[in-house]
Amino acid sequence: MTVIKYGDTDPTTWTAVGMDLTGCTVRLMARDRAARATPIELPAVIIDQPGGVVQWTPDGLLPVGSYEVELEVTRTSDGLIVTFPNDGFGRLTVSPDIR
Repeated sequence: MTVIKYGDTDPTTWTAVGMDLTGCTVRLMARDRAARATPIELPAVIIDQPGGVVQWTPDGLLPVGSYEVELEVTRTSDGLIVTFPNDGFGRLTVSPDIR
């Protein structure tokens, strides 16, 4: 589980465990757990291809709440799509700031 405060802009990382991301594209998708709203894409970049690590830098505007998160990986060579985690969801919590 990843926890950030509202307004934070410090990068966070997510991992496609066991997958080399060389030659892949990624989409980090999140949706509010309570509202089950339409998922939003959090802009992510691959920072460690062999290790399967991507980074998302928050813009500080994601509303306070609890989110389900998936990392969708597309292999550009054949279009294969793999979603991580493949059992359940990652978790992201945006906590209120003291301001």
